[in-house]
Amino acid sequence: MSDAADAFLTEVFFDSRSLIAVRFTSTQHVKSTAADLTLGGLDSAPSGETSSDWVKGRASDAPLGKRRFSVVPTIIAIAVVGVVVSTIAHLVSSNSSDASLREREAALQAQAERVIPTIPSPSTVGVDGTDSWRAGVKSLSADFEPVREDLRPWMVRTLLDVPRDVVAGSTTPPSWIVPSVSPADRQAFDRGVAMAETLQSLGAERELALIIDLPGSQAVAAAAGLASMCDVVITVDNLPHRSGVVKSHETLGALLYWRSKFLASRKDGMLPRPSAWVLQGDRLAPYANQPDVFDNRSVAKLPSSAAMRGLGVKKVLYVRPDADKPTEQDDLVDLFVALEKDGIEVRHLGMSSVGSPPPETYMPVEPPAAQSRPQSQASTKPVGRSSGSSWMLHYWMYRYGWYGGRSSGVADTLYRTQPRVTAPTTGFDGGASKRSAIVSGLTPRTSKPSPGGSWGRVGGSSGG
Repeated sequence: MSDAADAFLTEVFFDSRSLIAVRFTSTQHVKSTAADLTLGGLDSAPSGETSSDWVKGRASDAPLGKRRFSVVPTIIAIAVVGVVVSTIAHLVSSNSSDASLREREAALQAQAERVIPTIPSPSTVGVDGTDSWRAGVKSLSADFEPVREDLRPWMVRTLLDVPRDVVAGSTTPPSWIVPSVSPADRQAFDRGVAMAETLQSLGAERELALIIDLPGSQAVAAAAGLASMCDVVITVDNLPHRSGVVKSHETLGALLYWRSKFLASRKDGMLPRPSAWVLQGDRLAPYANQPDVFDNRSVAKLPSSAAMRGLGVKKVLYVRPDADKPTEQDDLVDLFVALEKDGIEVRHLGMSSVGSPPPETYMPVEPPAAQSRPQSQASTKPVGRSSGSSWMLHYWMYRYGWYGGRSSGVADTLYRTQPRVTAPTTGFDGGASKRSAIVSGLTPRTSKPSPGGSWGRVGGSSGG
């Protein structure tokens, strides 16, 4: 008999998932350790006795050194029992492991639902009335990149790159990555168009930079209206989160909705146009270390005074929400003081004044076309009360003393930023320190998660 024929299975080893080893024992080894035992079958038991009784009787009847019983069947039976027990243990372990994975998947899904934003004014189409926005989900950074090469280094891609990272290999974006537009956004767009008309008629070029510091979606909408006349630079540095201090997910929805307007304006990007810098207006929203709120605040990332001068800027128009309430956000104080010190004028414009008539107490100032006409043909109608809201903006622009106008006593034209007396705002990263966890939470789950890893605490604070 061969070695293979003389060996039989005695043990089987499993880990939690699969067979990893088996053990065989040779009959020769059994004979050498029990030389006096003979091998026999259990099928020779007398009638009326069980095989077990027969084996016991044969063994007890024989002298101590001559007891006979079947070794191989007994060992095989033990091995079979071992295999059965191991298999049952494996199945129990496998079921337990599957249950653990299901529990973990449910926990991760619950955490994801706390991360995925709710879009307040979703739309299935962009401003062009089509779903062409879908083609730009993975390419927002490229779509919004300034045509002017000297402006590209100042573009902030934090928010723009999120859809690309979330969608990854998928062809369908998740339900929260959709265009969105509100009535306030549409109004901001119309006002942006009026501003563009004014800048064009004034002949404004690269010497003018507009800093648009409005609520995120409104800032994007206003920039879309200005895009035909300005080179737009997106500087939003806040990750989206359902419970975020900063509502940057609304800004992302606006970027998708107005995307086609920006793309259409790129053909004029090489013209010597003003620049428009889009800020997230609520980037410094109040936050008190609430455990259920994600701190995605940030500070404005704009060129220094020297860099602005290098870009050809000589005038800065700071666009904020409300008229006659001139003030800047804390993170802009040092920049504005430095700009004024370097001879770059900073003036304010309340967006709510665009489209509204100027105060009755001020005499109108005619736009360039009207000024060039003979005095007898010059209009005496108050600027801003005509059919176009751009006339109103002429009123304000001339009151700054720019483009041939004269300075006036309007609050927005008189205001100057004062040096700070408190410590500057610092330490806010827009949520970048937890980017991996946030992107993971925003990504649709199509398969079971791996057993390892941790989400971490996405609600932590990155600053006071």
